[in-house]
Amino acid sequence: MTGSGCATSKPLARALPDQFPNHSATEIGEFLRQGTDTLRAYSAESNAAIASAMGSGHFTARTRHRRNDTMRVDVTVQFGIEASRILFTPDSFYVYDRIKNTVYHGDISNAARLLPTPWISPELFLDVLGFPDTDIGPEWTVTADSTRYYLTNETGRISLFVDPTRWRIERLEMRTDDNRLVEQKSYLDFRSFDGLDLPSRIVIRRPVDKISATIQHRAIDLNPESIDLTFPVKDDATYVPIN
Repeated sequence: MTGSGCATSKPLARALPDQFPNHSATEIGEFLRQGTDTLRAYSAESNAAIASAMGSGHFTARTRHRRNDTMRVDVTVQFGIEASRILFTPDSFYVYDRIKNTVYHGDISNAARLLPTPWISPELFLDVLGFPDTDIGPEWTVTADSTRYYLTNETGRISLFVDPTRWRIERLEMRTDDNRLVEQKSYLDFRSFDGLDLPSRIVIRRPVDKISATIQHRAIDLNPESIDLTFPVKDDATYVPIN
């Protein structure tokens, strides 16, 4: 599944599947996972806007990510200036501030102390592409209206809004036991990237952490033939641990 990664025009409205609205939670989970097993890596060009208690900003991100391995993000700000490079590994993170010539690094669990990252999912690879990390099983509750499915897990804390015409999640909500919203992710403006329908815009809200973000994917290349995950840093850079 390779190619230029540019999105095609928005698909025309699709017909509901014949079995709608009688699919089981297990069947819906299987449909949602279709096409994800072959995804090994991707590169993406995206515009991002993030607001948090630490401040707000707009930037362009070039992301390269190999599944179950490493993710590199090059951050470009106004006038095309590359401000920083970020590297996530399964257990560590590194942020190279090119202007200060300083590398901040630490355990992945401490990344939020430095970065107002909108994602908290352990399966970041799929989440960025619009496949949130959810293990849908027979214990989930399924309801439907005239156009979509609504799924809720056994604890009532996770809810999914599913479009059955393309088998994609349109919204995920996570709540506390007393129904306070912890996180909401909306997957919008679906386009075909290398033959796979993906959201070109993702909006994330985490009211508890006071974080909101919008990521607009301009281009996505799925399973590129090669992917550069090197992390060049100047020899005289200062290293600062984040504990």
